[in-house]
Amino acid sequence: MPRVTLICNSFPPETGGAPGRIYQLAKLLQENGYAVRVISAMPNYPLGAIFPAYRGRLVVNEEVEGIRVKRIIVYPSNSKKLFPRALSMLSHVLSLWLLAFPGMLFRRSDVAIVSSPPLLAAHTGLLLAKLTSKKVLLNVSDIWPLSAVEMGAISKGGHFRFLHWIEKRMYRLADGFMGQSEEIIRHIRQLSKKEKPAFLYRNLQPGLNANVLEVPATGSEKKIIYAGLLGHAQGVLHICQTVNFKALGARLFIYGNGPERKAIAALAAAHPEKGIVVCDTLTQAELSRQMHEFDAALIPLKYPIAGAVPSKLFMAIAHRLPVLFCAGGEGAEMVRAYGLGWVSEPGDKAGLSENISAMAAQDVAGQKALRERVGKAAMEKFDINRQGSAFLQFLRNFQ
Repeated sequence: MPRVTLICNSFPPETGGAPGRIYQLAKLLQENGYAVRVISAMPNYPLGAIFPAYRGRLVVNEEVEGIRVKRIIVYPSNSKKLFPRALSMLSHVLSLWLLAFPGMLFRRSDVAIVSSPPLLAAHTGLLLAKLTSKKVLLNVSDIWPLSAVEMGAISKGGHFRFLHWIEKRMYRLADGFMGQSEEIIRHIRQLSKKEKPAFLYRNLQPGLNANVLEVPATGSEKKIIYAGLLGHAQGVLHICQTVNFKALGARLFIYGNGPERKAIAALAAAHPEKGIVVCDTLTQAELSRQMHEFDAALIPLKYPIAGAVPSKLFMAIAHRLPVLFCAGGEGAEMVRAYGLGWVSEPGDKAGLSENISAMAAQDVAGQKALRERVGKAAMEKFDINRQGSAFLQFLRNFQ
């Protein structure tokens, strides 16, 4: 039985695009004859604090639905400040060397898949994988450090140059690549010195029921869902501050956690006339069962980020839900190309408001036609099972 080690920063019970994608990948491999082991940090995302069940321990070895998971201690932080974030990354690097490396030497892998970012931890994981595995795939979900510059986290100075050197070194060390967008794959190929195998592995999601296309009976007021991280990059707080959903004929239901949740909840409580409802956090399965009750999904990014295609887009597609896409890049091109909903630029309050009004004004026939287009794209272009089969063939050739 071939052995695969997945080295990542987050894994369920953490929520969000990254842990969900790694979990789906681990299950795909396990169900197709691979012995899978995951090495990850202690659960702390997106709260910036280690989950209660894991506190006070250096290492936790457990099984998650038959997948062997080794969790190692890390100093958690979701701060915007450079020093706490750097300290968190360095603690993960140290834990990888001291707590993960000995076990990797003892149980070598046929293939290791290392996820980036965070960049320093990914670089360390790549070095350890090169020492303990026959082949190494680098899984790139964001183009760091360029993304950090675009979000305003760092400037193009010495820190950027150091991280950019780390990035290029990882591309040279890896035997092959996975990228979550076509832009990421192009970026890697431009910086990589050699032609290496690469696979476009989008953050596709399984739908609860592929045939759910009926329009929900929401009356005159349309229901919009935001489900995901409430962080700085998404800018949901800014949208809540500047957009009056109720005046546009809609209500926004927010499911998720993160640094902005408290401020959003306070705003919603102080201004009920804005039509914002902050809901209890749900599991992925619970959320899937409720998706069909909504008329559209809100998918924002505060800044244009190179290579970024929000995982929430694929969640909406999988559940045949039209989108209000407030971002640019490859995701916006996909929404326009396949007719998945409405697009406005990041931070464009007027454009988003116009799109919400257009969504709210749709009649039943228009809503059904839009859901049918989303359903067609889900089956023909963004099917998770088809992607899984293609990746398994890629991996067999890669080994």
